[in-house]
Parts: sequence; structure tokens; C-alpha cells
Amino acid sequence: MTLKNDILNRRSFLSRGSLSMSSIVAAGLPFSTTLLSSCKTPKDNIIPILTGHIKSSELGTTLMHEHILWFAGPMEENAGYTPIPDELLSETIDFAVSLLNDAARVGIDTIVDLTPFRPIDLYEQIAKRTPVKIIASTGFYRRSKMPKWLADMEDEKQMEERMLKEVTEGIESTKIKAGIIKVAGDKDHDWEKKVFRAAARVNKATGVPIATHSGGDAFDQFSLLVKTGADPQRIFLSHVDVGRKGKPGDLLTIAKEGGYLEADTFG
Repeated sequence: MTLKNDILNRRSFLSRGSLSMSSIVAAGLPFSTTLLSSCKTPKDNIIPILTGHIKSSELGTTLMHEHILWFAGPMEENAGYTPIPDELLSETIDFAVSLLNDAARVGIDTIVDLTPFRPIDLYEQIAKRTPVKIIASTGFYRRSKMPKWLADMEDEKQMEERMLKEVTEGIESTKIKAGIIKVAGDKDHDWEKKVFRAAARVNKATGVPIATHSGGDAFDQFSLLVKTGADPQRIFLSHVDVGRKGKPGDLLTIAKEGGYLEADTFG
């Protein structure tokens, strides 16, 4: 599988079907070559998806930065994590399935879901009703947007153990493994550094790639991850086209060191 055959730009993607814009929010370039399994040898290049496992050669056209379900509600001060009312669960699942099936009709084979806190039971139901292969993520998003129990996690070792478990054993009580680690930068720098260092160690131990929400600090994020032991060729930094805070040439340095850059903030 070559990157040339995999790439489907947004304009041609939209022109080939009537897919709703809401189903491709935050879509990134399909650098599916970064999706490597927890086994570091090429012959064992197996990737976990919500319905089992696939070989990397089976990824097809892949959208690397998606959110099948997204929750604007959970904030750090929330006492619980119930973003979808019970009476809307069925409608929510149906809507997500319809959009994924639209994507399948216009040629999308795989979606990487970068929501590291997600109701895995709903994701399981959705995955069973669409031909699109879905890769789940572990990790931490912006602290102000995380459910309280994750936002309150301060111990770096505990962060690492959570991500390692979801990568090697399964998410929550399931056997579904995360195929990518999501981390994010915002304003809580000390907490975020813990998250990034923990993610880098899991990447080093397992080979599972890291995706970031850059917040404009792509170079600093990349440097911290690599310094802590992450493989630069298994890192991609999202949203590098907005909020740039680095120096000219920073992004080129990342690319030269093997990292991937995602210019994805269309509109």
C-alpha cells in the first residue's frame, strides 16, 4: 500500500458523494503508515479495530483524525460522565452509523477515532453496523474537556498504566485494544507534560503510535515525546496549520526527523 494511493483530499472526497460535513469534522491526512501494531517487527504489523484485528495492508483509505462521538458537555467540574441522555442513545447510534455508511459509499475504509474517553459500549454497537473499520484511541485530551475522574488524575505512573492497559489488554472491561495514543496540549502545562511523558514511555514499550492535539506547540510537543523515548516515526501532530507559536523551520525539522504533520483545520 502506498501513500499516493491512500491519499484522498477533502475536495475530491466531497465531490464523490453527499457525505455530511459533520461526519468529517477534524479529518486529517491519511498517514496510515504510522499505524503500527504493538509488535515492532514488520511481519507482525497487526492493528486492533473495534471488531477485531486487521493487517496494515487492509487499512485502505484512512482518515487519521476523527471523532465518531464527541462530547461538548464533560468539563473538569462535572461530577459524572453522562453526556448522552438515555432517551437519545438509540438516535445517537443510528446517526453515527448513517454517517459512517455514507463515508463507506464514497471510499473511506478506515477511521481513526481520537476520542480517548468514549463510551466503548456505544462504539461497539456502532462498529457492528458499518463496514468502516474503526481504530479506537487511549490517552488524554485537554484537561478542561476531560471527564472529572481523568482530569483529576495527577500521578504520572497511573496515567502510563491506564494507557498501557488499554493498548495491551483492553479498554475498560472489554477486550478491545486501543490502536493509537492521543495526547493534547492546552494551558495546564505541568499536567500535560506528565501525560506526554507517560505516552512516550508506552510508545517506546509497545510501538503503538501517538497522535497529538497540538494547540500550536507542535515542536515543543514533538521534542518532549522524543526526549522521553518515543519513536519520531510513530508520532503525528495535528492542527499544525493554526495557532503557530514556534519558529520558522520548526515543522520542517519535525518532518526531517521522521514525524508526521497534519494540516487539517479546514474552514
